[in-house]
Amino acid sequence: MKVPIYVDGGDDIGNHMSGVVSARVPDDFDKRVEHALQVFADALQASFEEEGE
Repeated sequence: MKVPIYVDGGDDIGNHMSGVVSARVPDDFDKRVEHALQVFADALQASFEEEGE
C-alpha cells in the first residue's frame, strides 16, 4: 500500500547517509498503516497455515 508523505521544499539532506526532513502525512495515516499491517499479518498467517498442510 502506498501512503504519501509530503516533504517541505526547503528541506535538503544533501549527500549524507542520514538527515532530518520535515514531513506532513495525511490525517488518516495511522489508520492506513494499521490496515496495511493487518493485511500483512493475515497474509503471513495464511502462508504458515498453508505450509503446515
